[in-house]
Amino acid sequence: MAISLVLAWIVTGPGAAWLRLIERSFGAVARRKRLAVMTVGAATVLTRLALLPWFPVPEASQHDEFSYLLAADTFAHARLANLPHPMWRFFDTFHVLQHPTYASMYPPAQGIALAVGELLGNPWFGVLLSTGAMCMALTWMLQGWASAEWALLGGVLAWCQFGIFSYWMNSYWGGSVAATGGALLTGALPRIFRRKRARDAVICGIGAAILANSRPVEGGIFFLPIGLAILLWWIRGEKTERGMRVRQVILPLGIVLALTAGLVAKYNDRVTGSATTFPEALELSNNSSVAPLFVWQHAKPQTTFPNQQFEDFYNENLPRLSRSATGKAVAFWKFFVGPGLCAGLFALPLLFFRERLVRLLILQLALCGLGLCAVTYFFPHYAAPAMASLVVLLTLGLAALSRVRLWGFAAGTALVAAAVIYTLVIGPVYFMAAPPSAFQSIAISAMLHVSPQEPFRRAIEHELKAMPGEHLVLVYYGECHDPGAEYVYNEANIDRARIVWARGVRGQDVVPLLNYFPNRDVWVFEPDDRRFYSYIPN
Repeated sequence: MAISLVLAWIVTGPGAAWLRLIERSFGAVARRKRLAVMTVGAATVLTRLALLPWFPVPEASQHDEFSYLLAADTFAHARLANLPHPMWRFFDTFHVLQHPTYASMYPPAQGIALAVGELLGNPWFGVLLSTGAMCMALTWMLQGWASAEWALLGGVLAWCQFGIFSYWMNSYWGGSVAATGGALLTGALPRIFRRKRARDAVICGIGAAILANSRPVEGGIFFLPIGLAILLWWIRGEKTERGMRVRQVILPLGIVLALTAGLVAKYNDRVTGSATTFPEALELSNNSSVAPLFVWQHAKPQTTFPNQQFEDFYNENLPRLSRSATGKAVAFWKFFVGPGLCAGLFALPLLFFRERLVRLLILQLALCGLGLCAVTYFFPHYAAPAMASLVVLLTLGLAALSRVRLWGFAAGTALVAAAVIYTLVIGPVYFMAAPPSAFQSIAISAMLHVSPQEPFRRAIEHELKAMPGEHLVLVYYGECHDPGAEYVYNEANIDRARIVWARGVRGQDVVPLLNYFPNRDVWVFEPDDRRFYSYIPN
């Protein structure tokens, strides 16, 4: 940060002429608002593509990622869910439903984004495009809250903070899709109040629909203050004004929300057999962890599972991932704010008393914070909906701070310049210095404090794909296996997959599985011993 302050002094002092030149060029782009939005999106996509020689396409390694990839493969084949497999006991795995359908337990939005990528050649392209869409949505959102120049600067800062080096771009965990929904919702609000256009109401509804299908609980908490604000805005209008607001805002928004509710119910019914039962709720009822879902609940009794990996994960490993409120706050600050953007927080007390809508955003963040503190676990993508409000507040804070002068010196401008320099230049150095093979480990382990699975499965897949025919891999884990490193995940259509991964449980008869796949080459994989060999029947 000290380097950033020195550079900021140079820019605002001896280099002031250069700063004014940059500002003029920057302003010329910013005032063409559509161009500004497209520029930020294109910069996100093209910059990450340019880094592929050093930071290649990430490999999935976590339970959640494989579950999202299953959803992507299902949607890419024009299905909402798959029929349960007759040999499902050998394919049972984390965060995947086996009954009444074979499907991901997660809401469909992230899977849809990955399905677009799969149709383009690789699911990660869906991550790339969704993150680019997020940065575009954030820039468009800021244009409704701040001047064109500050909106573009806020979009650029968000692009650098979240769009290139974060795990949202460099894994399949998600975050960008929900953040896009939050940005559309937050960006539509001031436009609705100013212009009363049906178009903005529809965009607001689309943002809510994205949240309902990506982070429904967190998204519902995020939407509540906005929904109440729109309702009060309608009620407080004059009688003739209320009628116009119903036609131009309330009705279009209500139609989109009603359609969203119908689509969510349809998806639930197709996956779980009940319109009101969400897939994740069904999975949690089937595989219950010892750790409670909410912090005020007591620990649950241990559950007996059909395999040791489930026993270890739900009874021992998963409870250890729980965090205190302080731990959640620290993780939130590190990911969403950090030393670069924290300067924007200094001016928030002034904005709180000046701007009514700013108070709404602060209330929104407070409600989201309480909701995140109430649950046992926390990862930054859980807070993705709230990122929109935070980006608005940080950008408005930086804009207010830039006008502060001390003893005739533009101290606020220097501090803002230091924040911008740090975010754009200094911060990414730590990621750029890492070797390519360690990039995903940094993106996930450093930020989420979890252990990434070694890419050993991918090496075996490459080896088997080079061989003719179809293959069945029986995975046998050792007694001290880390349940976070799971290898048994399959495509949506298991029977047509060239490589099928099955869970081997020592003492369990695999003859029914072998009889079901009589024409496949059978292999045994023991990941804890690094052994991979052809299966020899007893």
